[in-house]
Amino acid sequence: MNRKIRKILAATVSGAMLLSFAGCSSVADMFELDHSTSRRDRHRDRDDDDDADETESEEENAGERASASRGAIPTPGGGGGSSDTGSGNGTGTGTVTVDPDLLSDDLVYLDHIPTEEEIHPGHAPGTLSGAAAEQELDDIEIEVISHYVTSYIDAVILFEHPENFGIEIDEVSWGTGYSNDPEDEEEEDTFVEDILERLYAIDYETLSPDDRVFYDKIVYDMEDTQFASEYTALGYYESTFNALVGPQCDVMFLLDVLKFDDVQDAEDYITLIRDIDRYYDELCLFEEDRAAYGFASSDSIYSDVADSFDALVEQEDDCFLYESFENRLDNINGLSAADRERLIADHEDAMRNVFFPEMQECSDRMRALIGSGGPEGGVLEYPYGAEYFAYAFRGQSNCSRDIESVTEDLEEYTYNMIDDYKATLSGNYLLYLSYLTHEYTQGDTADNLEWLREQVVGTDFPELCDHEYALIDVPEAMEDNFSPAAYLGYHLDTFDSNQIITNNANVDEDFGITCAHEGYPGHMFQSVYTRMATDHPYMYIFDSTAYAEGWATYVENYSFKYFEDDEDLITVLSSEDQLNILLMARWDIGINYDGWTIGDCIDYYEDLMDVEPGTITEEDLESTYNLLASDPCYAVKYGVGFLNTTEIMQTLHDRHPQATDLEIHTAYLDALTGTFEQIAARADEILTEQGR
Repeated sequence: MNRKIRKILAATVSGAMLLSFAGCSSVADMFELDHSTSRRDRHRDRDDDDDADETESEEENAGERASASRGAIPTPGGGGGSSDTGSGNGTGTGTVTVDPDLLSDDLVYLDHIPTEEEIHPGHAPGTLSGAAAEQELDDIEIEVISHYVTSYIDAVILFEHPENFGIEIDEVSWGTGYSNDPEDEEEEDTFVEDILERLYAIDYETLSPDDRVFYDKIVYDMEDTQFASEYTALGYYESTFNALVGPQCDVMFLLDVLKFDDVQDAEDYITLIRDIDRYYDELCLFEEDRAAYGFASSDSIYSDVADSFDALVEQEDDCFLYESFENRLDNINGLSAADRERLIADHEDAMRNVFFPEMQECSDRMRALIGSGGPEGGVLEYPYGAEYFAYAFRGQSNCSRDIESVTEDLEEYTYNMIDDYKATLSGNYLLYLSYLTHEYTQGDTADNLEWLREQVVGTDFPELCDHEYALIDVPEAMEDNFSPAAYLGYHLDTFDSNQIITNNANVDEDFGITCAHEGYPGHMFQSVYTRMATDHPYMYIFDSTAYAEGWATYVENYSFKYFEDDEDLITVLSSEDQLNILLMARWDIGINYDGWTIGDCIDYYEDLMDVEPGTITEEDLESTYNLLASDPCYAVKYGVGFLNTTEIMQTLHDRHPQATDLEIHTAYLDALTGTFEQIAARADEILTEQGR
């Protein structure tokens, strides 16, 4: 079951994360509070008390390895790491003893937290060098890209010329949604094993700097994939469908961005719509198999997912894609009236007789899973759920550190930030008035992007090559469920197809900061720079969300300086901005590794913010809790990605005090998109070589 590229496409249109409860970013709730008590100490005392009551979990091995689906191949770009903790089920209230009766004989479970050496074992130095090694690396790269980019939708969004990457699309489809064919599994294992053998044969020391960075990343990714293939249960812990970020949430958007240059493009588009019947049937089958294997989602999650499909069905008579399709036909030069009429009729038939009926079928199949007995909590509640989360955490956080050390840093950073925030704001009514009346925008999207480009490029951030971008408005029907803006890296083999999507119904007084996150110096800036800084497309096709969002959130906060001179006001606003992702990351870990309930999440927030009980309710937090429970590590990618990026920047400044922000940022970007450990080492090496 290869859902790798689908996850990549979902990540390309991710925007600002928005909490669904009231009060979390309201400065008035924290105004004039007493800061004399250390909340960090109280929180840690509470955790110590909880730990004292925990008992050591006892687990059973899963038995013989069976020939079953490998599940989803881990998305390249993930981290990996070591932990001295053995088999266990978290550090909080979620200690679980695995019941052997809950284990499937058809699956192999990861019954321990693997070490770095287990996932990434050492190997003897290779002997292939010079031009032969360079050619071998290039050949491997094309083979890996063409192996994983196999569907029409992936190819036409990622590339303008997929044939240049060895990609030959034989049929118009969404690719494989789910396969439990043992032959597919064996073919994948053989492919990865062969790639690693060829990589190990290369003499690393003779490679150029760019080739070394690529080598480090692809070896890391392939070793991670090979390790995961040994444990067939890994693919079933996470649901495909999620009410807020599942594929059904962006399917219409992906259809809307596809362009028509000729009649064949329009006909392929219609074929793609008809293929939704097969593709979503496979996705539903996966969810049904998940439940059968003992990995059912909670009833509330299934209900929410069904509702998300219902929302699509409700658009049948007034769907924006009807008009969008006709408008795109206008781009086809020489289109005859007869062909236009035929295509419009075929499109409407596909929408009404395939697309919307399939969305209804998905809704029905998800509701049929209600009552499957899935837990209301996080992944910890599945057999060996803590071990799974610890493994997934490495990949999704893009770093090799264990959960405990990252969580400690996350909490320390968050508590210190909140203390500075409140100390800055407390009693300062003039600052509070400035907070209420600030406006950080230069106008519309185009105005903000061009203004930011002038502020950042060549000053605090490096120069960019010539590139272009298109501005797209979110269709009105999607406005309620879309962030203020998003960046889409359309056709990554060019520099002229970048897209910035704006939700005009969700633009606020900080829209300039949003444009900094999505455009300059955020996602678009980083994407363009990475593509010009390496000859290896693998580095930008298979980068990690933690890397991309870590950079975008770091520079979003850095960019307050372009809109505001008052350092105190910047502290207040950037702290609120950071709190969103840091808090959700801690909840993510709490729910899926520590066994937190909604009440525990509320307690943590109230303790962190020193607010009165009842500031937020379980109802306020329910959708966020379900998101994190059904998509473990969703918020880790954002929060821990930002934390790692910020820590690397600070370390580079400490080690190279003479370096300017421009030099630090350039070194970080030139280190490219490996794990954060690889980035830190390479950026430090670059600055050292420069004598900074």
